[in-house]
This record gives sequence, C-alpha cells and structure tokens, in this order.
Amino acid sequence: MVWDGLWRKGARDRLPEFLQRYEELVPAIKRHSMAELVFVAPMEGDARLLRRVEGALAMHLRSTPDASSLLPTDIRYAVRRTDEPMVQVEIAVGAGVGVVALPQSLDV
Repeated sequence: MVWDGLWRKGARDRLPEFLQRYEELVPAIKRHSMAELVFVAPMEGDARLLRRVEGALAMHLRSTPDASSLLPTDIRYAVRRTDEPMVQVEIAVGAGVGVVALPQSLDV
C-alpha cells in the first residue's frame, strides 16, 4: 500500500499529510497503478443498482482465495437489501481473455 487512503475513519484529517508528501507519493502511486490491470464495465442502471453490482463483485472476490487480498477488509460495499428484487448480471469478457476469480454471472 502506498498511502492509507481517505475512506477510513479519521483519514480525511490526513489529507494535509498527503498533500505535503505529494511529490514523493505520486511516482509510487503511478508505478503501483501501472502494475495493475483495471477493468471498466460499461453498464446502464440507476446508481443503487450499480453500487449493488460493485458490492456483489467485491463480496465474490473477497470469498476467493486468489483475489481476496486485493480488497481491504474495511471498505464497505452496498449489497442487496431484503426489500429489493434480485437481479442476475451476466459478465462478459472479450474473447480469449480470462480473468482469475471473475464469475460468469452474479446475483445482485
């Protein structure tokens, strides 16, 4: 981890520290980012559904030994509430491309 982020409780108070160390941290953040592949999934839906999809994917990855270390355990994700209908989301990746731990579908 390059820097402890802003999502944790009390971390926003550390923004001045980040800004003070900006010139030191940005090259490390760039190197770290370049070492990872980022997937963007175009999807239509309201904001709540999109958060549910993100949450279902995160919960699936957390339960997978090969991928669980990628997600900090203290990030809270939105999941389906009991009063919301279940939606099945199909996940399609380009032909010939395999992504470790990525399911073909998710119940959101």
